[in-house]
Amino acid sequence: MNSPDREISDAFSLLGVLLVFVFAYGSALLPLIVGVLEQTTPVAQDDRSAFVGRLKSYHRLILALIVVALTVGGVLAPLTRHVLATWTFSGPFSTPKAGLLLVDALLLLTVAASITLERVLSKRIRHL
Repeated sequence: MNSPDREISDAFSLLGVLLVFVFAYGSALLPLIVGVLEQTTPVAQDDRSAFVGRLKSYHRLILALIVVALTVGGVLAPLTRHVLATWTFSGPFSTPKAGLLLVDALLLLTVAASITLERVLSKRIRHL
């Protein structure tokens, strides 16, 4: 294994659990947020206050996911820059390099989807 491949393997052995946490947390949070967004706004004031509290709780949870995903992406950024700078299409295919770029893409998609959900939640909270 050459040096960048070794660095990627070392990074994934350290960050693997954190990556699983980020993706599992996002996957678990998504249906809950979509479910609460599909609910109609309660008419009774007590129910409405509880509903707003749930929306605010999910808003905080999605913000935490954004922060954690960006932090993991930031930790991987120097290695990703190195891989992109040294990538060549001639020679053998590097599975660790491709895997790193795939993880980066999934992190970016997670952040983009989370930001979209955060905006929808914020809008719903403001309108109540």
